Amino acid sequence: MKEHHLTADRITHIRAYVHQAAIDVLGPVSDPQTVHQAKFSMGFVLALIALYQRAGIEEFSEEALHDPRIREVLGRVEMIFDLEIDAAYPQRWLGKVEVETTDGDVFISHVAVPKGDSGNTLERVEIEDKARRLAAYRQGAALSEIDRLIALAWTLDRQANVRDLLPRKEFA
Repeated sequence: MKEHHLTADRITHIRAYVHQAAIDVLGPVSDPQTVHQAKFSMGFVLALIALYQRAGIEEFSEEALHDPRIREVLGRVEMIFDLEIDAAYPQRWLGKVEVETTDGDVFISHVAVPKGDSGNTLERVEIEDKARRLAAYRQGAALSEIDRLIALAWTLDRQANVRDLLPRKEFA
């Protein structure tokens, strides 16, 4: 989507080519009724990405679950069994997505190693961004707290001890 400057309104169809286990787990959840189910819906996840360029913890919400725009894009997603991807699984988690546009263009993207795997690790800025988003979720930690932890994390190998890594809480 970034490469071809696509927006959700320009997409007519999304085909996710997958292995059988993905169909078994994600295929039955075509009309998620809960946030938990939405996380196991290929259509919902790809609709979030089409609309918001991400499907992170903040995007999975009750509001999103009932958002007609997400529901509309969800209806344009199809999962297709792919022999090559299935043969590689579970040793390799290949990815292939095909997107058709209102202009009649068809774009195909392949992923040999998923982002976050050891062969395609997150970059430092991506790790820090993810940590901040997760910590901010439902006000789990203040920005100053997570920034202190992030700074400390990059120097853990040089710390004499990590006993004071997190503040102690007294229990009654």
